[in-house]
Amino acid sequence: MSPGALFLHVVRCNMAEHTAVAVLLEWIEAVQQEAPGANMGIIWTHIDCVENATAMQARVLEQLHTEIEQQVQAVGEVLQHLEDEYMHDLDVKQQTDLPAQWVRARQHRDATLAILDQVSMPGCCQNTYIKVTEMESSLHMLKRHHFDMCLIEDQMAAGTPDMDRSLLAAQLKKLRTQRMQRPRILCSHGVSSLTGQGLHVLQIALARLMMDSRLFESVGKKVPLNYSMLERLAHEGRMQARGGAEHDSEVTEAGRADWEQAVTQHVLERASAGLREVCSQACVSLGDLEEAAAKIGMDKAEVRSALLFLHGTGSVLHYGSDTWSRTLQDTVFMQPQFIIDAMKCIIRERSATDVNDEVRTMDARVRQNSYDAEMLDRFLGTDKIHGSGVLTRQLLTRYLWGHLNSRQHALLLELMKAFRLLRPLANHDTFLVPAMMPQRPLPDEYVTPHWWRPSKATAATVAIMHVEDVERRAEMCMMYKVLGGRLPLGFMSELQVRLAQSDCVDQDEELHFVAETAVVDRVSGSVLSVAYTCGGGTVREWAILSQAHSGEAATGEASNCLRIMGWAELSSCLGATDWRLFQRILKVIEGMAHSAPGLSLRKMALYVDRRRQCGCGCGSGELAKPLE
Repeated sequence: MSPGALFLHVVRCNMAEHTAVAVLLEWIEAVQQEAPGANMGIIWTHIDCVENATAMQARVLEQLHTEIEQQVQAVGEVLQHLEDEYMHDLDVKQQTDLPAQWVRARQHRDATLAILDQVSMPGCCQNTYIKVTEMESSLHMLKRHHFDMCLIEDQMAAGTPDMDRSLLAAQLKKLRTQRMQRPRILCSHGVSSLTGQGLHVLQIALARLMMDSRLFESVGKKVPLNYSMLERLAHEGRMQARGGAEHDSEVTEAGRADWEQAVTQHVLERASAGLREVCSQACVSLGDLEEAAAKIGMDKAEVRSALLFLHGTGSVLHYGSDTWSRTLQDTVFMQPQFIIDAMKCIIRERSATDVNDEVRTMDARVRQNSYDAEMLDRFLGTDKIHGSGVLTRQLLTRYLWGHLNSRQHALLLELMKAFRLLRPLANHDTFLVPAMMPQRPLPDEYVTPHWWRPSKATAATVAIMHVEDVERRAEMCMMYKVLGGRLPLGFMSELQVRLAQSDCVDQDEELHFVAETAVVDRVSGSVLSVAYTCGGGTVREWAILSQAHSGEAATGEASNCLRIMGWAELSSCLGATDWRLFQRILKVIEGMAHSAPGLSLRKMALYVDRRRQCGCGCGSGELAKPLE
């Protein structure tokens, strides 16, 4: 994803409002993770299917605005807290007016943030030009305010050389950047492809946005003809793939602007048959493109400069240094639609009524074989069973990507893994697709009557451990409380995906943490188990990772916590547990928290007494002692 792009999300108007809010929030989080602060827009379809589509959109946007502002303000509260902490000791030792200057700079910063927050959601201003003007002005002013604050902080820190504030200063820098890079939604438009309603308005609105050089730096700039030649050849390749003419007709050419005709003439004069052949492919190796381009006088530096420009515009994709994958670095996607067509077979709606004829036909072909039909049902889910989001290589290569060759299979898998859209599991013939994981509350047996004493564990034959000569059930409870905010959107989903990945267990397949069948949810939690040999016997360790779900009378505090409850079962009189599953979950949580800007977690251990009560002898399930 490119931060300079405009990301449009298409949402059906005829879905439930709470579902629309959830879908939009998930999409916004995905964009924020890959392109923080990017500009977004919402396109509502099927407005002809809703009696009052405008009112429905307004209600959804209001809920969306509330949820986003809660996330933004949570970051702001943590930022304010750390700034106060950073300045506290410095302020005490200062005899100058620097603290007062810093306070004034922060007041100006906060006022500018309020303006940015106001213009970053649809509905605040109908004039997009004015909205973009205020947004760009706010961002420019924020950079200046933060520069002023940092300058004053450095001057104050210079007066106290005995204090090391480097770690806190680095945290402040990340938080300030994160606060500025809040979600920004420029527009919201409703359309109907059946009646045509709203399509013309959308076309005009998008055309105006695309011509705004403040949003898209390349607009109005001169571009080398060789760059445009590669773009044109790639476009012709896309037309061929769709069954169009090899070259544009004279009628089409006559309607083109002068610069477009200049590009056409340059292509006719310079483009060789070899270069045309290379650019007509959906994806090519960088070496082949450089070799073909060299024959018409383009050196490697020019080719890579052209790819950098075209990648920024989205015409051609070359990830270069943006990815760790050497395979992707050596690949150029001349037809980005090729990627979209491949992914839409995997990340899709579950019901046959909500997909297009192409996908519906593919599903029907899969279901001709009972075994393959079962694999598809396990992946997508049915009316009777929830989908797991686990995709087999056989289903993927034989059916979903059956029209592609093995090289394209490997390349697309590499791409989806690099962008965390698909994760290999332990045996490398199954994959977890995060976007297709189920979304529903965990079954009651895993969280009731209390999350720290679920009936599933109570009914199990739990091993006995000896603690200071006292026999206790082999159970562990841990909680991570979010300080000054909430868990970031998508944190829980990403956490569960990491736990399911083979690289989370140091490539040790014996310790691969397989989620129990149909007991995983990308929001509320999952149930994990693993069997291993320890202490002369075989032990099965269980762990329930959860958040508060809709069936609980959860307080705001509980909803801002990650909860892990584990227990161990022995299959014989011998055996022990070293809590390797439980410890791995803690390690992954803490690793993710460390890399998440602005997220602070307090680790808290809980214990259950002989009366099966949690905490310091109370039965309310309140928090026990925090760990330092």
